Amino acid sequence: MIRDHLLTALAQVTDPEMRKPITELDMVSGVTVAEDGHATVGIRLTIVGCPAAQRIQRDVLQAAESVTGVGNATVDVTIMTREQRNALTEKLRGGKFAPTIQFGPDSLTRIYAVTSGKGGVGKSTITANLAVALAAQGLRVGLLDADVYGFSIPGLLGLVTNGLAAKPTQVGDMILPPIAYDVKVISIGMFIEDASAAVAWRGPMLHRTIQQFLTEVYFGDLDILLLDLPPGTGDVAISVGQLLPHAEVIVVTTPQPAAAEVAERSGVVARQTGQKIYGVIENMAGMPQPDGSVLELFGSGGGAEVARRLSVGKETPVPILAQVPLSVSLRSGGDRGIPVVLAAPDDPAAIAIQAVATRLATRARGVRISAEDSAALGLTRPAAETVIKTDGPFDLDQVLDQLKTVFDPELPVNVVDLGLIYLCQEELLAEGSHRVEVKMSMTAPGCGMGDVLKEDARTAIQAVPGVSDIDIELVWDPPWGQDRMSEAAKLQLGMY
Repeated sequence: MIRDHLLTALAQVTDPEMRKPITELDMVSGVTVAEDGHATVGIRLTIVGCPAAQRIQRDVLQAAESVTGVGNATVDVTIMTREQRNALTEKLRGGKFAPTIQFGPDSLTRIYAVTSGKGGVGKSTITANLAVALAAQGLRVGLLDADVYGFSIPGLLGLVTNGLAAKPTQVGDMILPPIAYDVKVISIGMFIEDASAAVAWRGPMLHRTIQQFLTEVYFGDLDILLLDLPPGTGDVAISVGQLLPHAEVIVVTTPQPAAAEVAERSGVVARQTGQKIYGVIENMAGMPQPDGSVLELFGSGGGAEVARRLSVGKETPVPILAQVPLSVSLRSGGDRGIPVVLAAPDDPAAIAIQAVATRLATRARGVRISAEDSAALGLTRPAAETVIKTDGPFDLDQVLDQLKTVFDPELPVNVVDLGLIYLCQEELLAEGSHRVEVKMSMTAPGCGMGDVLKEDARTAIQAVPGVSDIDIELVWDPPWGQDRMSEAAKLQLGMY
């Protein structure tokens, strides 16, 4: 009986690098209980010098003593054999012994490649803060620093000590990435022994590095993987496009219009490899001044111009996800390795980045199914001709029912359950003739999907008998938040 309780308690102990219970990882070698009630728990660490050894040993002892009482448990530590390590890596890879790319087309992980046309626009700072903001919202997040020449992610996330980045743990041919602020992080900087060393590799080596990161680094089951790409349109951008053609691209630019042409190129290359442009982030936007004015140190309009250029010839316009203002706190947080979204969450830059994180967090995981299965599961927005006109007298509840057939263009949730309907009311114009007024929001201001959603809502409401006039307005005040979502929507999006 005591042994069963001990195993139950040990199942609550997780390996801090693999984020799984030690019982699932076969790290518990044995549990024995003496006649006097003293328990001995054997654990196997993955390697000699395991960086998490003390923490695991402490957590195991606390778990055991929660059953036996303080002082009545002992922890014996051994090291896994090569065969045991091989079995562990095979289990983590889902039964595959040889490493393969973890984020293929069948993966549910949303992948965002953050790029820029040129360096110095704050791309890495935005990416690091975005990753931390997403993790703070409870998502499982990984960050791959693909900027091999100019790696900076370890420093931005506080993973650098005395000029050297934290080292990953090697378990056989599997790499366990360091974790910062609940984000799993990998960077070429973690493999450099000299802080002043420069990486000078040609294309094939760069491709091999990105490929190794995607195959040999164990990220586990992520909700979101962010890639910090190097600036420009070089080898790494092409390799990422080849290895992850289903990734979505976020373009970071600055306000000056002259930067638009350069930033546009990075988006064009992404599209040439089959990737989709998710949106544009304008960094270093106007800085609010104490007197209420805004100091536009780098001009204005650059983000809008990039979005406009990338929208040309596309059915769906590319939205501006955020305009992140110049911020001393954003810069100083990067210098200290403490992201501004945690260090100063009320800073205007932090608020802008958190809004983007909220937008990404509310998207469903990247389920990719056939059009037939999608329609059968009700995950697609209905076409106009599929809306059935109902019979009987006018009823406002019928309007809401019809709006439940309208789905957000990016999420498999209807606009009512998603909390996008702020107002729905009717006005009697004449006998049997009603005017319907709807005020609705999007998950983020400036989203380019607004017109699409309005048209779908209008088509749905037209199916209600007695409706002769429809007024649909997009509103941004109060701003949309996850608290407006129904419990069913949160469950459907895997937020519990």
